[in-house]
Amino acid sequence: MRPLQRLLGAIDARPPKWILLDQRAELEVMLLLGAWEPNHEGDAEVVGKLGVDPDNLERLCVRLSNIEDTPITRDGSSYCWSSPEDAWALLSSTLTKRMLRHFETVAIDVLGVNDLTYDLPPNDRCWAAVAGPTLNHSKTLREGLSQSLLRLRHHAPTIERRRGAGTVIALVDSIVRQVLTPSWKRWASFEQALWWLAEASPRVFLMQLDTSFATDGGIARVFEEEGDPGLHGAAPHLPLQRALGLLCWLPEWMSGAVEALMRLAELDPPDPPTPRVHPRPLAALESVFHIGDPQTGVDEEERLTTLANLTRRHPARGFQLLLQLTHQLSGGFRPESVQPLYRTRLPARSVASDEVQRTRAVRCLVLAVERADQAPERWMQLIREPVNQRFDDGLAEEVFDHLIAHRDHFDDVAREELSSTIRSELVRLYATSLHQKLDTRRLQLHRILETLEPTDPVLREGWRFRPQNILLEPHSRSDYRSIQVRLDDQRDEAFMRLIGPTPSSGVAELSRLVRLFVDRDTDMRELGRVIARSQFSDDFDAVLLRQRPPVGLEPLVAPFARARSHLVGQGLSWLREIVHTWSSEGRTQDVLDTLLLRWPEPQIWDIVDRLEEPLKTSYWRGLDTVGNHDEQQWGRAITNLLEAENVRTALSTASHRCKQLPLELLIQVLEAVSLHTPQERSHGPHIGYDVVEIFSEIERRDNEGEVDPSFDQDLLHLEFRFITFFEGRTPRRVNAFLEGEPDFFVGLLGYMYRPAGETPGDDVSPAAQRLATNARLVLRHWRSYPGRNENVATREQTLYDWAARVLDLAHSSMLGAAASREVAVLLARVDVGEDELWPSEAVRRLLQEGAYPALRQELWSAVVNDRGVTIRGAYEGGTQEEALVAHHRAAAAALRAIWPATASLHSDLAEHYAELARREDESAHDERQRDGR
Repeated sequence: MRPLQRLLGAIDARPPKWILLDQRAELEVMLLLGAWEPNHEGDAEVVGKLGVDPDNLERLCVRLSNIEDTPITRDGSSYCWSSPEDAWALLSSTLTKRMLRHFETVAIDVLGVNDLTYDLPPNDRCWAAVAGPTLNHSKTLREGLSQSLLRLRHHAPTIERRRGAGTVIALVDSIVRQVLTPSWKRWASFEQALWWLAEASPRVFLMQLDTSFATDGGIARVFEEEGDPGLHGAAPHLPLQRALGLLCWLPEWMSGAVEALMRLAELDPPDPPTPRVHPRPLAALESVFHIGDPQTGVDEEERLTTLANLTRRHPARGFQLLLQLTHQLSGGFRPESVQPLYRTRLPARSVASDEVQRTRAVRCLVLAVERADQAPERWMQLIREPVNQRFDDGLAEEVFDHLIAHRDHFDDVAREELSSTIRSELVRLYATSLHQKLDTRRLQLHRILETLEPTDPVLREGWRFRPQNILLEPHSRSDYRSIQVRLDDQRDEAFMRLIGPTPSSGVAELSRLVRLFVDRDTDMRELGRVIARSQFSDDFDAVLLRQRPPVGLEPLVAPFARARSHLVGQGLSWLREIVHTWSSEGRTQDVLDTLLLRWPEPQIWDIVDRLEEPLKTSYWRGLDTVGNHDEQQWGRAITNLLEAENVRTALSTASHRCKQLPLELLIQVLEAVSLHTPQERSHGPHIGYDVVEIFSEIERRDNEGEVDPSFDQDLLHLEFRFITFFEGRTPRRVNAFLEGEPDFFVGLLGYMYRPAGETPGDDVSPAAQRLATNARLVLRHWRSYPGRNENVATREQTLYDWAARVLDLAHSSMLGAAASREVAVLLARVDVGEDELWPSEAVRRLLQEGAYPALRQELWSAVVNDRGVTIRGAYEGGTQEEALVAHHRAAAAALRAIWPATASLHSDLAEHYAELARREDESAHDERQRDGR
């Protein structure tokens, strides 16, 4: 409290007692350091370079941290000033030129190094500290020195009364210039320290940043070096981004800071291959210019002028920034950025009223309209803004007028793209029950649609033949039949306008439309329907189906044939005839495409059965759905799909119909899936769901006794192969074999471990890796044990026989150490014996006989590890461990007469927990002393 009173002038100017100590040199060194860690070798070396014994400085810090109104605070292993500003006010005036010269050398040595973390690949940086320190000095010292630079500049007038004008500021600028080299690694290495360097010397900071932008290996690399979210060092751009946000609070440097942020935003990939969760430069700019709570110290007019100039210089990213600012009108979080330590001329923080925010949003939209210029993709985004009702009709009209004024700058392709956006918004307006209240907006959009209509008839009419139902007039969403009739009429009219009076006159336009659809990967089934029901249907039958189609119309054959087979009488007979004709003519692709477009049904499969290979196989391989049929037809389809190696569709079909399919067929499907590589098995979003559904049905049949035991071996292998899909539980047959077959348990160990003495190699096959992974999952998820469901006496004998058999088999297979470890993990969780003491009698017998000496140590480790993480209160100490000590000592006393080997294990556990209790008590004692308790 007294430092604050001194800073506010609320008490007399007499210095505190601690400043009168005879250790002035140590106080000045602590002043310049700001903070340090005495136990860090690099920090102690720095103290020595400043002319002070590190031990003396540490003793001073301990002394001052324990007096009333303490000036020094201990934080863990570090010491820092309780009130740095008070300390600088009291001590800075006596800093000598020699001390400042030493400080310059030390600051450059400490701050002018790269963090070795950034020498590693991005996703390996989280392991950098495992190999040792990545910096020669603590982060506490680096941040303390950077803050001292800032305070040195702030107190320059006081110091320069004795040193000469400009010397201190020049010193600070020189240090910042020398430590901020162009390398991106240097900028990323500072972390929070970079904030204070920016405030200490903004001019030099921005100059050095400009140099880094222009240098190979400079700051432009930070986004290429970004790693996966959540990893240490994953976002090397963040220190710089936040430092620039701090400079935006300083009015004289705000323009340069936002320019640097925009340059970073232009370097930031808009669509990175992996999601980016760290704050982005564009988001930092949104905070600076926030319409409700701008994170800057400049007034409104200057801020908007800066925004206008910034977006003029950078129109692409500037346009995105302006749109995001308008979106803030819908609400959201209040932004917070790093603020400077020494603030001047900063406005009071308050959220602007709704009216002010709306005014600012309107100004941003006006700027966005100006920046849209001749870029269709920007106008598409602008069109959506008024339709989303963020702005009133008058402002929307202004946006649309600007768009119309630019129409002559757009070619037909751009006009079609803009028209597509407008149609999408109109569909959304018509789809809502409130469309009558949006008549003005709807009329505005229709007016633009007419103005932007392409002159090219293909682009003008082509959108009507897309599969989406786009009805641009009032309609009832529930009256689907009326909608479809109206759409068919409009499509028929558009087709006649496109084709003209005769089919031959429109072949060229139709070819261009087909090419457009192919380029945009658009479904042509709707176009085929329109042609099939037109008055020229027979003409196109002759042109497309009865002879080789004209060049450019080939993709239209299958959609037209599909639609015509539905419309003509004797449709399937007609289709069978045309398929036979095409097959004889060698038009196999037309056969395949047409049959795959038809809904899969047994009558189509009958046609497929008459085809020759490879057409038949190609059909089943290309099928992605089977449809709803009876059990016999589902079995027929799945069998053909498996023969064609279309495992994905076979699995999906079997999953949806598993209750009706025979078990043998379900097993065949799972076996086919298991033969594919993990990458192939993971293809598709629902494969895990489908596999689990089939196993759930098998489990249901198990419970009802419907599964023949002859399938047990096949199902065991499948359960093991698909163990990853069982979400932490052990399947029925794997569990049964683990409990009843020691050989199976040892076989799993063979998948996981190399036999003793075998030399490790690099040639482990993917299949062997999968077996090892599955075996590990089986053992980690197995929570049962042999004999669990038997009475106590029988359970003990069963468990003893099983464990002894496993250990003997493993020893003969050179897997004894691995078996001891895994068996111990199992035995540690077995229920207590008849005397209510752990372990059970079977375990005691194994320990007492001494035939497996490694088992005792592994059992000790299993018990200790099984305890897991502990949670304890402040200053609790080792009370939890003391309870365990008492428990194990009591068990040892009770078992010593009959089971001395087991008692010895309990005694060792008691000693282990006694040592842990002692350590926890010491730690609690130290914490109480540190906190003054």
